[in-house]
Amino acid sequence: MGQSSKNHSNTLWNQRATAFAAIIFVCGMLVFVISTVKAILAGKSLFGIDFAAFWSASVLTLSNGTTAPFDGALMRALQITVLNSDGILLWHYPATYMTLIRPLGLLPYIPALILFSLISLSLWVFVVRKCWPDQTWAAVLPVLSAPVVWLNLAQGQNGVFTAALLIGFLLGLRDNRIWLTAACAALLLIKPHFGVLMPVVLLMLGRLGRRACSRLPLSGWPRRFAGSHTGRRFSQTRRC
Repeated sequence: MGQSSKNHSNTLWNQRATAFAAIIFVCGMLVFVISTVKAILAGKSLFGIDFAAFWSASVLTLSNGTTAPFDGALMRALQITVLNSDGILLWHYPATYMTLIRPLGLLPYIPALILFSLISLSLWVFVVRKCWPDQTWAAVLPVLSAPVVWLNLAQGQNGVFTAALLIGFLLGLRDNRIWLTAACAALLLIKPHFGVLMPVVLLMLGRLGRRACSRLPLSGWPRRFAGSHTGRRFSQTRRC
């Protein structure tokens, strides 16, 4: 009787947790969609806040070259004239990240933000499902619908994207998939602090980490694509 009561209690708790997560998921999506639509109808382009820096840098790279995003005057002029922004969001990322988001500059701000958010969310859903492949969607819904996910998307940040890469890195270690581990580690170099920590982590993991670390030179292709002068401008901005 005691075990049956405990099982019933656990089942009831799981059902309530899933229902609560579903409510958060639906509310978060509604807030995101409604806010985006309101921004479009009101003519306010600056929705997504942090994404303004990503989009502005992409546009300037396409029009003025790879070092243009490091020019604060150009960034400010674009954000004031196109995004109707009173402030300025500067560019502080290496060429690795610019190589990934550069095509977004071909789109207007709102469509680019929506595409960026959909890609980030899709990648997040994919890796979370890979963590628990035998579980139902209801079981992983609390992770997928965490409030921090929607806050990140609403502010146009790349935290969901980098979190998905970090989980992919850990999945690669779990499944002994060297190329997945190395690819995610290389992509995580879009964050300068990961650029310092990731090789150390890989070396500490022993033989598997060293094998993955041997693939990290692949992450240097954005530098060859953007040019060494971009790396120098990035280093100058980090010292300022």
